[in-house]
Amino acid sequence: MQRKKPRPGIEKKVQDLENEIKRLKKQNQATRANLKTAQAKLQKSSDRLRKTMGGIIQAMSLTIEKRDPYTAGHQRRVTKLCRAIATTMGFSWERIQGFRMAAVIHDLGKIQVPAAILSKPGRLTDEEYEIIQSHARHTLNILNKIRFDREKREIPMMAATHHERIDGKGYPLELSGDEIPEAGRIMAVGDVFDAITSRRHYRDRMDFLKVLNIMDGDSGDHFQPEFVDAFKRLPLARIVSILESGNLDPVSAEDMELFGQYTLQALHDLLKNRENLAEEDAHLVERFEHYYARGITDDHAGIDD
Repeated sequence: MQRKKPRPGIEKKVQDLENEIKRLKKQNQATRANLKTAQAKLQKSSDRLRKTMGGIIQAMSLTIEKRDPYTAGHQRRVTKLCRAIATTMGFSWERIQGFRMAAVIHDLGKIQVPAAILSKPGRLTDEEYEIIQSHARHTLNILNKIRFDREKREIPMMAATHHERIDGKGYPLELSGDEIPEAGRIMAVGDVFDAITSRRHYRDRMDFLKVLNIMDGDSGDHFQPEFVDAFKRLPLARIVSILESGNLDPVSAEDMELFGQYTLQALHDLLKNRENLAEEDAHLVERFEHYYARGITDDHAGIDD
């Protein structure tokens, strides 16, 4: 059977089609290369923006502490506690970074509180205490005016809800349970712990057994129990490093190694039964109380220390 001859021009059309395919492949390769370059530039811009935002937030934090000298270092210690709790709970790195940013500026609203009240050398009146409480709502109002990117848009609510309570009796919004952002619930634990373990010119640090009893007693009412449990699972070495983060006289390496063998829960159990301690446990308690009793000589440690 005689084969049919190709129609005139068909070879040219096939060749043109092959050439077009080759051209489109090259164009696609060039487009992908340009996209990769653009993505790299966008990442660099995003990194620069993140660093800039971090610097602004750090400046805000330092400004607050300058106006409230009696709580200097508070935001930094709370930030470290929040990050430690969130890490123990297994939150992602991205979520923890958001929690961290909110914690650094959780008292931002204090810039709206008169300096005379913030630095008052003595206990506050009921009226002055109400003014102090207003800082949480001021924090929300100020941060709501900042255009955070999509990943950070919850930061205003995170930062402003550290005085909310699980039972709905907190402030400024009287939220309860899961209505409170996770960061706010975690921050509540760190905020109270730091407040009652910090010195004021009119009082010393609270007895540490009493501190831990308060944290346990308020679990389920003030605090979410899971976050208190995570807090008490923290290595004692981490707690000591945060409590002593502003001290120019560092904790000895030997003692830090000792503290690393215990959790905060283990210390609580020992303090509740201190009359019947084994020698090594009694030594642990003695070394912890040595550091807890001494004064803070400097409070300029960085947030990431």
